[in-house]
Amino acid sequence: MADIFVSYSRSDKARVAPLVAAIEAQGWSVWWDPEIDAGQQFDDQIEEELKAAKAVLVVWTPNSVESRWVRGEARDGADRGILVPVRMRGAVLPIDFRAIHTIDLDLADAAARGAALEETVRALSALVARGRAAQSAAGTPALAARVPTTAPGPSRVSICVLPFANLSADPEQQAFSDGITGDIITELSRWRLLAVRSRSAILPAAIEGAFAAWPRSQRLPRPGVVHVRFGPPIGPDELADYSEAELLAEIQRRVEACHEQLRHHPDFATKKDERGA
Repeated sequence: MADIFVSYSRSDKARVAPLVAAIEAQGWSVWWDPEIDAGQQFDDQIEEELKAAKAVLVVWTPNSVESRWVRGEARDGADRGILVPVRMRGAVLPIDFRAIHTIDLDLADAAARGAALEETVRALSALVARGRAAQSAAGTPALAARVPTTAPGPSRVSICVLPFANLSADPEQQAFSDGITGDIITELSRWRLLAVRSRSAILPAAIEGAFAAWPRSQRLPRPGVVHVRFGPPIGPDELADYSEAELLAEIQRRVEACHEQLRHHPDFATKKDERGA
């Protein structure tokens, strides 16, 4: 299996070939599928090479931007934190990759092009060294490294949205300013490559009795008691300390604790006995 997986459009092969030669000159093995063995499953070979690669070099061009294969391979590399993107022919990057630093190899100045190529080599060198170190630490031979045992998280850009100031004399416009800030934070949070600092806290809560008071089969609610228990909030400063998986686990833990406290509350136990009677 190769050290570096190169993702590109086959129509750009002549343009990509010198780049691959420069990388191979560093002593690294490179897979860029110039030839697929007859009868071999194309998808299977790509998947094996992609999983084993220590670095994924994506070459963005107007052709490769339109390729779902290149986009998928680039997404895999980004999610594993091993993507090195470069741009040629003034390609407009896919919108979900624009937050990732991309090296421009189409510079007019020869010295600048040389510096860009050196930057590409340095980035690949760091990833290859990290991958080999991980294999050595795990005692796994390079040829047997088909699937990484652990995958580093995706590279994310941290961003903080400052609140908009109300510059008008009308204090009622403050709500409008806050609304714009909230909308921007919400939209930016949809992009997986952005780690957006939240201004608000998450308040875990448990609710018991809601379905009994308003069954789904009923058009209107009926008289009943709904019990609500709030847990300790997770503030903005605390949110920054959690990864996405850790945050989901912590929210679930706090909600379950709220339910447990609610079930043991004397008022809830009394009402439950009355309903049972």
